[in-house]
This record gives sequence, structure tokens and C-alpha cells, in this order.
Amino acid sequence: MSSMMTHIFARMSDIEERRRQRAAFLSRLYDVVDGDVSTFVSAWDVAEEVGMDASEARRVVAYFGEKGLVHVDDHRAGTVRLTAAGVDHVEEGRTGQGTHPQGNRG
Repeated sequence: MSSMMTHIFARMSDIEERRRQRAAFLSRLYDVVDGDVSTFVSAWDVAEEVGMDASEARRVVAYFGEKGLVHVDDHRAGTVRLTAAGVDHVEEGRTGQGTHPQGNRG
């Protein structure tokens, strides 16, 4: 295998690991707050529980803040809460279904 192909596969592996860590973080945050959008917690504690280092935790919090899945109350302290979009995202991932009712189309 060429060194270029090895590099491409290594990058793909890095991307997959980063996605896995983000999913684990959001899922654990959901569990910690029991799906409640009004409970603030330490993102650093959640990240530690899923084995994430501080640098990656900061990236994940910034990413989910940009996506609107978490609200960051205090960047320095890492205080966050799950947003309604974050709850929907986790629940859709766990059930494979959206949260919006389809209604009758009779």
C-alpha cells in the first residue's frame, strides 16, 4: 500500500473516531440531564466520563454549540445545557425515528 493510501486510511480512522467521540458525548449529556433542556452541567465532566481529553472536549462543545445541539452558558467553565434540537438528535438516533408527528393524511 502506498504511503498516500495509508495516510488517507489513517485520516478516515481519525474522522470516524472523532464522530464516535462526539456521539458518545452527546448521548452521555442526554443521560446526565435525563433529556431536560433546563439542566446545566459541566461539559468537562461529561467529556471525562466518555474518555475525552480536554482539547477534544473544547472542540466538541464548540462544534455542538455551532450546530445548536448544546447551549454554552460559560465557555471557560464549560457549563452547558442540551437544547431541544440536541434532545431530538439523540432521541432520533436512538429510536431511528423523527420526533415530529406525521398526523393523519386521510
